[in-house]
Amino acid sequence: MTKKVILSLILALLIVPTVFAALTATIGNPRMVLYHNISSGEILEFENSVTVDNKNDFDVIINIDPAGVWEDKITVSEPEFVMPAGERRPVTYTVKIDEAGYFEGDVIVSFSGGNETNTLSLAQELVVIASDSNASGLGNENGGLGAGIIISIVALVILLILIAILANREKKGKKGKKGKKGKGNGNKSGGKKK
Repeated sequence: MTKKVILSLILALLIVPTVFAALTATIGNPRMVLYHNISSGEILEFENSVTVDNKNDFDVIINIDPAGVWEDKITVSEPEFVMPAGERRPVTYTVKIDEAGYFEGDVIVSFSGGNETNTLSLAQELVVIASDSNASGLGNENGGLGAGIIISIVALVILLILIAILANREKKGKKGKKGKKGKGNGNKSGGKKK
């Protein structure tokens, strides 16, 4: 019996440290949607950030890598660094866009513990809608009318039709009242005039 208790105790002591040494990864602002204006021939450049939070009891290695559409458009101020336990801070990056359009992709933040096999990655989704400031604003990127303009035109047409119907009903109502007063020959008895 004592051998079983001792063996269980040793097994528990081996498992407990690995549970408490688990790596935790946390970032702030996991999704960003930004709207900017850009002129033809101009390069739109702005700074953004991802907040990295080390909630672990040990230092972690942080790697920040732009992915997808952002690989050649984002420069990270500190792409790799060691973050002390319990620290939280924003890491800035510069975005450069040279044309109007819709850009969507991820900025990957990787947390590595003491050993390289213990790694967690989180993604900050970054969406940038860069509008051409020289455009008239009456169309979409395909040259057609935008959905908002079409909806506005349809609503205006419906409103005008309703106003016309109401005006027509009111006009008919006034004619009907005049017609009833004007009928007859002035004889209240309803008989023929002599």
